[in-house]
Amino acid sequence: MSSWCSHAKPPPHPEHPEHPEHPEHPGNVVLTPDAITGMNLKAGELLTLARTLPPNSQKLLTKSLAPDAGVSLSIPAITGFTQIQLLSAIISDSLDKHQVGALAQAFGSSSNAGPSSYKSSGIAIGVSRPLGKSIIYGFSTGYVHTWNTSLSLSSGFGGIYGAFYRGGFYFYEALFGAGETYSSKRSSSHGSAQGDGTGFLFGNSSSAGYNWKFGPFSSGPFASLNYSLSSNSGFTEHGNVAAPLRVESATTQSIASQIGLKNALDVKRATLNANVSWKHEYAKSAVPNVVSIVGLPASSITVFGPDTNHDSLCVDGGISVSLSDRISVGASYNGEFLRRNFKSNAVIASVKIGL
Repeated sequence: MSSWCSHAKPPPHPEHPEHPEHPEHPGNVVLTPDAITGMNLKAGELLTLARTLPPNSQKLLTKSLAPDAGVSLSIPAITGFTQIQLLSAIISDSLDKHQVGALAQAFGSSSNAGPSSYKSSGIAIGVSRPLGKSIIYGFSTGYVHTWNTSLSLSSGFGGIYGAFYRGGFYFYEALFGAGETYSSKRSSSHGSAQGDGTGFLFGNSSSAGYNWKFGPFSSGPFASLNYSLSSNSGFTEHGNVAAPLRVESATTQSIASQIGLKNALDVKRATLNANVSWKHEYAKSAVPNVVSIVGLPASSITVFGPDTNHDSLCVDGGISVSLSDRISVGASYNGEFLRRNFKSNAVIASVKIGL
């Protein structure tokens, strides 16, 4: 005859508890990225607990600590591409009028990239000269500052350009280069952090078209191709934050074409112009960046900026008034619409002095 006997499980040895407990991590709590981000932890404590997570969960932790990193980190590249387009439009406007001499401009813009908005302001000066009857060449230089609540970016740029005219036909070519510094800020329940980086921007713009004259009115088609290369250094966040992030260096490019119509009307001492075009972006529209938690290589993830699609409507127009035979002033508008997750509006004021 046999019988089953039950034996009570002995209590755990006090030196070897079944559930090693952290003051913020009771034994009956399952560690997850959401659970860790909800704890009030210091830097060393957060990293200690994060190391106990499997790699996939570490990646989720990075994403939960910086949910908006993709948008904010994409702004330096996006604003660089926008600057190349705006500077190309400024130069084209001057060359359309066959202007030579000294030119100074001040401009400001407001843009939206996905849920983030930012503003830019800048100045540009340049000089252009004729070379024979069919060629104009020149250079320009300037400064642009871009900012929002989480980013401050400053860049200095320089460029050379030239134009060839024959009858109603014209061809413009411009090359730009810029160096930039930027600072990003991030706040969370675990503190605030700041990251500082540098970068450079290279751009090329080619444009050709034809103008027909009908008395004081001129009109004609044009096509352009703009190329931009934006490269930003990596940086490591610093500040009073429990989990600083490491952002790797990144290089992004833009290849965009425009096809449209230019129109101008001369009225006494003033010239009115209105241009409309369709823009198509050939490169990937979502800017990628690689981010990880410092000290956790397995937490590395790729975050993306807003998907801005590939097509948009560009509209620009303005007025130029001759104050004398040598001096003229102008004001113009440049806008980009109908592009998913992106919109830009810019105003430009200029003064030209003939040499």
